[in-house]
Amino acid sequence: MSELGEKLRQAREEQGFSLADVEERTHIRRELLEALENGDYARLPEPVYVRGFVRGYAGALGLDPESLLALVPRRSNERRQPLQPVLDRPLQQPLPRRKTLRRVLLGLLGVLILAAIVWWVVSTYYLQRDPLAPLWASSLQSTVTPTATPPPRTATPEVVVPSRTPPAVVETGTEREPTPTPTSTLSPTAITTASPTPSATPTATATPNRGVEVRMRADAVTWIRITIDDEEPVDALLAIDDDRVWRGRESIALLIGNAGGAFLTVNGEDVGYLGEDGEVVTVEFGPSDLP
Repeated sequence: MSELGEKLRQAREEQGFSLADVEERTHIRRELLEALENGDYARLPEPVYVRGFVRGYAGALGLDPESLLALVPRRSNERRQPLQPVLDRPLQQPLPRRKTLRRVLLGLLGVLILAAIVWWVVSTYYLQRDPLAPLWASSLQSTVTPTATPPPRTATPEVVVPSRTPPAVVETGTEREPTPTPTSTLSPTAITTASPTPSATPTATATPNRGVEVRMRADAVTWIRITIDDEEPVDALLAIDDDRVWRGRESIALLIGNAGGAFLTVNGEDVGYLGEDGEVVTVEFGPSDLP
């Protein structure tokens, strides 16, 4: 063992470093460091490279490189190993810049995913609406373009309903009240009267029931539920420009999911729109409404 190698080994062991620690700090292969400590210059490259190894070793341990360089032999007749400029194994630690960039990208991706989850939860449970409903509505309206201009909307359905007939019952709730009809003048009192009056005969023989007809034109995507007489309700989804007609004997009840997008015609008379866009309206018509 040479004097140079003894000093390097002693300084390394006093500071508690192993050859692997010095290799990680200096990026000099372990077998070269070991040959330097053992004074085995046959395993080392040319002296100019050995001096570089000594400077790196001294810098890693905090030693004075000049005093150690004086111990490096100038020449040696021993056969030397060629220097391998590339390490035989990769460094254990990646570059800090690459790690930082990867963490930033992963952080941004996590923030986007969290924002999407929060938006979905708020729209579904707090606002009580489908988050994708605007996308579906816009795509459906963009594919179908109305060709006819709808008539002007009336402020309220009562304007077009003649005053001589009972108006249709319009509600915004789920329950419906029966629509009064002209036959409501008949009462149990009149039936239990002992002597019939001349007016009882024309009341009993009123104008024959000609039925009820409701026509609906959809100016926007509209969901409806139709109940004709005592039949089971039927649900339907009307697209733009759909034109539907329903006929019944006694009554036709409608539950309109978008009152501002449905133009009604009852018994040949235009009723118009029964509400605003997106408003839910319940309405029922009989044979005597809007003759």
